[in-house]
Amino acid sequence: MYYLIDQLNKHYSQYFDKLKFREIQTESYDQGVNQKKRGEKLLEKIKSFWSDKEITLIDRTQENLSAVKTISDFFSQNLSIKIKPSQTSSHYNLALIHNLGYYSKKDNQDKEDTYYVNQAEIIQNITIEGVLHKSGTVIDSALINAVKELTVKAILEMQDFSPLNTGIDLDSLAFYKYYPKSNQTLEFTSHGTNFQIKVITSNFKDPFFLNDLFIERNDQLTTAYDYIILDKQNENYYAVSKTSLKTIPSPSLYEAANNQKGTLAYRNKEARNKYLAGLINLNYFYTQNQLYYNVGVIGNGMQSKESVASVVRKIECLNDDNKSQLLDMQQLLQSMDVVWVKFKNLTVLPFPIKLMNEYIRKDKNNNEER
Repeated sequence: MYYLIDQLNKHYSQYFDKLKFREIQTESYDQGVNQKKRGEKLLEKIKSFWSDKEITLIDRTQENLSAVKTISDFFSQNLSIKIKPSQTSSHYNLALIHNLGYYSKKDNQDKEDTYYVNQAEIIQNITIEGVLHKSGTVIDSALINAVKELTVKAILEMQDFSPLNTGIDLDSLAFYKYYPKSNQTLEFTSHGTNFQIKVITSNFKDPFFLNDLFIERNDQLTTAYDYIILDKQNENYYAVSKTSLKTIPSPSLYEAANNQKGTLAYRNKEARNKYLAGLINLNYFYTQNQLYYNVGVIGNGMQSKESVASVVRKIECLNDDNKSQLLDMQQLLQSMDVVWVKFKNLTVLPFPIKLMNEYIRKDKNNNEER
């Protein structure tokens, strides 16, 4: 990109002003722990949670006994998690099914989709195509992610996020998200690691009614706002939405990479912070009385290539009489500095949003298809 801009400026600057990028100074939030170590800690938390519990592995396809054994052996040998193969479900279940592509094939179009739902149970469906290679060996990351998702569903039932999070305090914040398909707004509040998710109701057609603040639903609310935060201390509501802005490496990286042969330019921490500040870790900045943030990859131990640009989100106060009061970012940043939402990497939305999304899925009708 920088090479392209450089060439355009060299050859066409007589026709238009030179193209340039805007640089912004940001504050960063970084634990200083690399991705591998954070992934290992997460795995230990998951293993600890399941140490006194048993998961039932149900073969809903009823045709993959060897796959069931392979998957069970992987969990017992690598994670020390107790897996019980059975056709009878229990409270915690992994359900082995086929993906939708399987049923689109001509020979399988008359077969029934075995996607499993049961409101009384904790279930994570896994597709045989997604967890096993064609050779029959397991895809380690897919199975670990599956049991991670089962753990998330278990802590939703417990209403306690301590099995995956420790030392995070969100007491002074409440989170709200509107779900257009069900026309419901959910509220997330917490005290310590215990939390509550409930549906916000009102007499209005749109239930997005928060205390004395009524936010009239329109296309902007349903499409532009990712979620809304209440700061209980100042009683302000803040809407979070995507912008069209995306972060890119510092322009000086172009020259440094040419001089130092590519990734050598940002192998150490100091260089990463200099050249890749907008692409790594959690960052926020204030400009024109507005607050913005973006979430990149974990900088310590990052891959040499990052294919996806980081989207900048805006946080704006909804209280008309207090528009200039900015949100204190520290608790919000904590809620995104977790590696169990986006497996082994930071999450661009606070983890309460993940739990609310799971709540709304769980609340769907038992007969609803995937």
